[in-house]
Amino acid sequence: MAILIRNAYVFAPKELGATDVLMVGEKILAVGPNLSVSLPGLSVIDASGFLLVPGFVDPHVHVLGGGGVGGPITRAPAITAGELIRAGITTVVGVLGADVMTRKLPDLLAKVRELNALGLSAWMYTSSFRYPPVTLSQSVADDVALVSEVLGAKLAMGDANGSFPSTEAVLGLLSQIRQAAVTVKKQGLLHVHLGAIPNPFDIFEEIAATGFPIGRHLRPTHCARTEFLLKSACAYAMQESDRYIDITTDGPCYLGHPAAAVSAAVSCGVPVEQITLSSDGHGVVPRFDADGNIVGQAVGEVARNHATMVELVRDYNFPLSAALSLITSNAADSLGLSDQGRLEIGACANAVLLNQNLQIVAVVSRGQVAMHGDTLAVKEPFSE
Repeated sequence: MAILIRNAYVFAPKELGATDVLMVGEKILAVGPNLSVSLPGLSVIDASGFLLVPGFVDPHVHVLGGGGVGGPITRAPAITAGELIRAGITTVVGVLGADVMTRKLPDLLAKVRELNALGLSAWMYTSSFRYPPVTLSQSVADDVALVSEVLGAKLAMGDANGSFPSTEAVLGLLSQIRQAAVTVKKQGLLHVHLGAIPNPFDIFEEIAATGFPIGRHLRPTHCARTEFLLKSACAYAMQESDRYIDITTDGPCYLGHPAAAVSAAVSCGVPVEQITLSSDGHGVVPRFDADGNIVGQAVGEVARNHATMVELVRDYNFPLSAALSLITSNAADSLGLSDQGRLEIGACANAVLLNQNLQIVAVVSRGQVAMHGDTLAVKEPFSE
C-alpha cells in the first residue's frame, strides 16, 4: 500500500512546515514539498489545515493489565489495540507489574505478538518486580538475545513490593543485558520501576563509578512520584548526556500533574532531549480521599501521554516540537528504536494527524490507516 499525505504542516518532531510525506509499505519513502508521485494504488490524503506528527511511543504499558496485589478483584483488564490507536500510540513496550503470580511472561509475549499482528509496533521487557529475575528462557541474556521482541528486563527498586537488590546484583543484571544485546545489535535496557523509598539513584551512581556505561543501558521510570525522586533523577540526568529519565503521565506525581514535573525538570537544567513520558497504561491507579486514604481505584489511561503533551504546549508554553519529542523521538531513542517516533526517510510509517487544537483526527500505523475520525480500521479479535 502507498499513501501520500499532502499539504500537512509537519512536525517530525522537528518543525518542517508545510510539506508532503510519502509512505510505501511500512516505510516512509519521501518527505518534502510538492512531491511528484505516480504509483499504482496510491492513496492521496489532503491534510491541508492539519498537523502531521510521528506516531506516539509509549515505553511502559501493562498490556496484559496491571494490579492484582490487592487480590483478584484488583486486577486491571488487558489493553486493546484500538485503545492504543485512539490515543495515537503506534509503538508500545509491554511490561509486567507487581503481580508476579498470575501474570506470566509467555502471556505477555503472546499479547505483544497480538498487537504486532494487528498493525502496531510492539516490544516488551522480560522479568517483572522480582530479583532474581523471572525469564522466558534460561536467563535474561538468552531472552534478550533470542527473543526479538525483548528489549531488556524490568526491575523494581525502592518499592515495598520489590526485592531490594544490592548494587552488585543490579550491576550483574546490567552486565548480562549488555553482553547479550551487543551480539544482536539491540540497545539492551534495564527498565527500573522506582518506588517511594530512597534512594536507588545512589546505587546507580555507584555502578557508574565502576566505569559501566549506565546511561546507555539504564531507564528509570516513575521519576516524579516524590519530590526527592524527581530531584535525584534530575541530578542523575545532568551528569551525562545519555542519561534518560521517564515521567509517568497517569500515576502518582507529587506536583499533581506530570506536565508540571516535566517543566520542573527542565527548569532544573535537564535537557528536554533526555526526558520521556510513559503512561503506565492499564496499571491500577489508586484514588485517595482528603486524608490520603485509598477509597477506590481506576485503570491507567494511555491517552494521558497525548493529554500531557497538549498541557505542556497550552499551559507551560513548551514549543510543540519539544513537547512532541517526549512521546516520539526521545522515547524511541531511549529504547534504541531509531526507526520509530519520527517522520523521516527510512522510518517506520507511523503518523498522527492533529487538528489545530492538537486533538487526534487520524492515525497511520505501519503504513495503514488505523483510524480516521471515530472509525477504527483495526479488527479486534472476537469483536464481531
